[in-house]
Amino acid sequence: MVIILLIIACLALFASAMFIKQRGVRIVAVLVSVILLVGSTTLMVLNYHSHFGMKKVTMTTTKMVVPVAKQLPIALYQPLGTDGKEEVLLYRNSPTGKVQHTKADENITSKMKFANVQSPTMTVKKTRWQFKNNFYKTLFMWSGMDGTLAKQQTTITYPQEFVKVTPRQMRKMKSAMAASATSQAAQRQALAAAVATELAKHPQASAQQRQAIAQRVQWQLTSQMIKRALAQ
Repeated sequence: MVIILLIIACLALFASAMFIKQRGVRIVAVLVSVILLVGSTTLMVLNYHSHFGMKKVTMTTTKMVVPVAKQLPIALYQPLGTDGKEEVLLYRNSPTGKVQHTKADENITSKMKFANVQSPTMTVKKTRWQFKNNFYKTLFMWSGMDGTLAKQQTTITYPQEFVKVTPRQMRKMKSAMAASATSQAAQRQALAAAVATELAKHPQASAQQRQAIAQRVQWQLTSQMIKRALAQ
């Protein structure tokens, strides 16, 4: 509507100045046209820069994700900029899916946190601008402002045993672990013994609980090896 008013004001101003012969009528018509022109332009500027007539609406979604290193408790990220304050988080949507990454933009931020959970989850919190009511929606129709993104916060929550590393650290870690004097057979044997010891403490656990316990013990031992490899 405000765009229509702007067009009408421009046409009325031109017609008033060019075709109305009576001086008094022309002055009134020109003044009215200028007021409409300035008013509609001001409303458009206020809507675009200050989101006049709009409100923020937030929607939150959460889904399961898979670490990039499927068998390792690694939370992979890539720092951005010289100060490293901004981060791009890497993940998979499924065990066989391609590696994905979060977006980095002026209004989009990403972070990771660690909690007492069994598997990684990604929470996306989007805040968008919407018109307060139908009046403003009609007034600013065709402005393209409805539904524009105000900000987005993406958070990936990992189990506490996961280790936060960059792709460069991950390559270093794999090289150090491959060159380790401890054989893979010995590592598997130590892991099996640790799992058996932990399961013995929970004789009443269900099959699902036993699987979760075994997974957590594996993550704990593997994360220790990862930290030692990164410290070398």
